[in-house]
Amino acid sequence: MLWEAGAYVAGAVAAAIRVGVFLASVAWERGVSRPTTPTLPDADDRGTTTAASSRGDPHHAGHRGKVAVIGGGVAGCGAAWALAESGFEVHLFEADSVVGGNAKTVEWPDGIVTGLSVLAWPELYFNNYMKLLSVFGIEQTDVELGFYVRSADGQDYETGNAKQKLNRAHAADLVAWEHMVDAVRRVNGVFCREAEGTRPSLYNMSMLNPLNVVPLWLLARVFGVSTDFWTAIVVPMYASTFLSVNLDSVPAVIAPIVWDIMPLNRAPKLKSWSEDSRAIFDRLTQKVHVHVNAPVTAVHRDDGSTTSPSAEQLWQVNGARGFHRVVFASNALHVGKCADALPVGHRALFQGIRYTQHDDPSFVEGLIHSDPDSVFPADLRDELLASHANYIEARAPDANKPSIPQFANTFILSSWCPRSVRAGTTLPRLVTYNVDPKHRPHPDKIIGKVVNEWNHPALSTTNLASLYLLRLVQGQRGLYFCGSLATPGNGHDLSLCSGFAVARAIGAAYPFAGDSVCLNDLDKLAAIMGL
Repeated sequence: MLWEAGAYVAGAVAAAIRVGVFLASVAWERGVSRPTTPTLPDADDRGTTTAASSRGDPHHAGHRGKVAVIGGGVAGCGAAWALAESGFEVHLFEADSVVGGNAKTVEWPDGIVTGLSVLAWPELYFNNYMKLLSVFGIEQTDVELGFYVRSADGQDYETGNAKQKLNRAHAADLVAWEHMVDAVRRVNGVFCREAEGTRPSLYNMSMLNPLNVVPLWLLARVFGVSTDFWTAIVVPMYASTFLSVNLDSVPAVIAPIVWDIMPLNRAPKLKSWSEDSRAIFDRLTQKVHVHVNAPVTAVHRDDGSTTSPSAEQLWQVNGARGFHRVVFASNALHVGKCADALPVGHRALFQGIRYTQHDDPSFVEGLIHSDPDSVFPADLRDELLASHANYIEARAPDANKPSIPQFANTFILSSWCPRSVRAGTTLPRLVTYNVDPKHRPHPDKIIGKVVNEWNHPALSTTNLASLYLLRLVQGQRGLYFCGSLATPGNGHDLSLCSGFAVARAIGAAYPFAGDSVCLNDLDKLAAIMGL
């Protein structure tokens, strides 16, 4: 206990030092060095789009300026699409062989392609993402995701099944949890000035809300939720969303959103693609110069360019010259590698952003396979394959990290993924995280692996503080930041919206300006990001 308290204090001190260095660097830059921002072409040229550009030829874009976007996930591709549609020449740099970011896909032995890590989303909250799918004519379908948890001593919890032993044992805890969620919803409404009955939003946030700094587990205890319920039910269920079982730092402010998306008392009802995510990224990048297998390691001033009267203010990216704006839509590690882009003091902020793998390796690597007998108990095998989306099995904690619970978590894609169900094949499609070495799938049934390292910032009070501080450098020197490192959580709508917010700040038109719900979400996120 003393060691954990000491580690917490040491971490807090280190975070305070990083914040101090960052704020000092910002003050120095604004008060002393006053860096110039690359200038865009004259206003007379803005909005001009050549006929070739309107036909989708990225090599003949309009004259609104040249923008580099670093990172080919939904944030980077969304920003690139909005900019290209508004006449900017956009170059997108992606380290992988394909764009898509976290929306990874796999082709199974029978030729069916499914997603791996971005699989479904809540219709209630993902307004911009669903609008994008509608504009592109990409079909969606309803899905229901049942969860099944088995404790280390063989007791079961099943969403919506009051007859299971753990469901019965924790009935009072579940009621207390719902009361807590309702209370948090009311507090959030006060600080975000939400009128009763208004549509909920992912972006209703206030820096003044005290629940930003209250851990969810602590508030749960105040409302009478038992530690057993937290460890046996809350952690394994919500680990599938946060991709970490270390949830102690999750702030209480998000409790209503998490409950709306993944209630603990019934199977979540979400939306998914009828096909898969590849069509979205193909459409987003039609008018964009896409550079794959191109990890960016150098972003610096283009002092020697002779292509513009504002040459001294332009940027180079991996040796390519003449960029008026640079958008980082990548993780904090990649930002840090571009050492010349930001002053040393500014980089302290990004060095303090922690990702899920820093505290818990459970979801760093998932095994893609079709061997249910290795990961499912014999008495549950057929039921899980037929009607559940996740099977989570607890096991003894790691001796090196006894405070972190251990679970094997298997995503069962064949039971609900639309393309798999429509194909009608019997091939089990499974992705298992934290595989038990004693029950590893048979080598002949392993298709591959999915790696999530540096993909998901931890949802913590510290990272929320970094988000609010990032607004101090958005747009400075012509550099912008979007994606999960710049948003209050992980999710396709958050990242897409952040890309649109950055594109709008640069000068692009917001593509869904006629939709008041989508525009409201964008305006709220832009305010959070300092745009």
